Amino acid sequence: MNTTASALYEHFGDRDIDLAAFEHDIPLKAWAEKYRLGDIDLGPIFLAPLATLTPPRLADGKGASTNLIQPSVVITDTTGTPYAGYDMRDTPARKPGVSIGFRPSAYGITTPATYVFTFFVEASAQVTLRSSALTLPGLNPSGVGSATFTGARAMTVIYHSLPANQPVWAAIQQESGGQWAWYRATVGYPPLVLASP
Repeated sequence: MNTTASALYEHFGDRDIDLAAFEHDIPLKAWAEKYRLGDIDLGPIFLAPLATLTPPRLADGKGASTNLIQPSVVITDTTGTPYAGYDMRDTPARKPGVSIGFRPSAYGITTPATYVFTFFVEASAQVTLRSSALTLPGLNPSGVGSATFTGARAMTVIYHSLPANQPVWAAIQQESGGQWAWYRATVGYPPLVLASP
């Protein structure tokens, strides 16, 4: 294990991570305010994600897969939460990151719908990560851009009215800063938010 991998393990170690406690870049209140029922194509209502990808499970055998770009260390055999650890100082010529590929029709979906890609990450010190997505005529994903933070964060990319047979991807990539870890990515429908008028 190189020096950076050792330092990453020392910081992120074999802790159990509560992903429900991560700060989301789109809080539930914002979903209720920004994304009204008529503004998004829900597709079927599912409370659980369609796909959940982690370092030990980089593909789900259907229509979702993961690419890890220049990780410093990948820890899958831990008593804590598995993670891929990154440090841009290891590979300054290539920005480290995580990319998720997804095709709705692989899940039996036949109509356009809105899909939310969520990346659960944690930074030991200030880090800037840029989220990106496939852009084609008719595809205008939202949530792309840079975020600078320290601590635990859930970063979101949204595809609106995505045709079922269109393969897409979403990614996060480090632009600056120190060490960070990726724990999990999910792909699913927007959260169901019930609010009174």
